Amino acid sequence: RLHAPFDGLISARMVDPGSYVSIGDVLATLYQVDPLEISFGVPERHIGRVRPEQTVQVLVAAYPQQPFEGQVRYVSPSIDQATRTFEVRARVANPDHQLKPGGFAAAAVVIATLQDRPVIPEEALVATREGYVVFTVEPGQAQTPTVRMQPVRLGLRQQGLVEITEGLEPGQRIVRFGHMQLDEGDAVRIVEDHGPGWLEALTRPAIEPPQR
Repeated sequence: RLHAPFDGLISARMVDPGSYVSIGDVLATLYQVDPLEISFGVPERHIGRVRPEQTVQVLVAAYPQQPFEGQVRYVSPSIDQATRTFEVRARVANPDHQLKPGGFAAAAVVIATLQDRPVIPEEALVATREGYVVFTVEPGQAQTPTVRMQPVRLGLRQQGLVEITEGLEPGQRIVRFGHMQLDEGDAVRIVEDHGPGWLEALTRPAIEPPQR
C-alpha cells in the first residue's frame, strides 16, 4: 500500500501484479486534479501590476464559452532574457475535473474591475486626425432626429467593446452602423434600435480560447 500526500487520480499502471520492481521504478503516476496550477508568461511591462491573490481567467479549447477562475499564487522576481516575460502561477479550482493536467490554456490576469463606466460598440467609433468621435442622435425639427459629432476619450478596450472616459453620458443614443456616410446635422431614420440590452446580447468571451 502506497500513501500519497494528496488526493488525485492514478494513470495507467506501469507494471503488472507479480512483476519484480526495484527502488525508483515508476509503478504509476498520481495526478492532483483539484486544484490545478497553471503557469504562464506575462510581458515585462506589466511586472508592477501583477500581484498574488489577483483573479485569473482561464479558457481552454474544450470549453470556449466557459472561463474558469483562479488566483495568482506566485509571481517570478526575475525576467526571462530570451522572451522578456516573467512567470506567473495561478491556482484554479477544478471540482468537476473538467480541466486535465498537462493541457494548454489561455490566461488573463484581472488587474482591476471598473464599474458604472459608459461602454459602446467598437464599430461606432470614427477615427479623425484629432482622435475619435461618435455620432449622437439628437431630437430634430418635426420630430426628425439629427446627428451630432461628439469627440470622445477612450479607456480600456475589449474585443468589440470600448470604454468611454469622456464625451458621453450613460443612456445617450449613438449611431452604430452607417455613420461613415454622415455629417454634422444630417437627418437620420432609425432602422433598428438595439436598446439598453445590447451588451447582454454579446456572447464573446473576454479572452480567446487556445487554438491548438
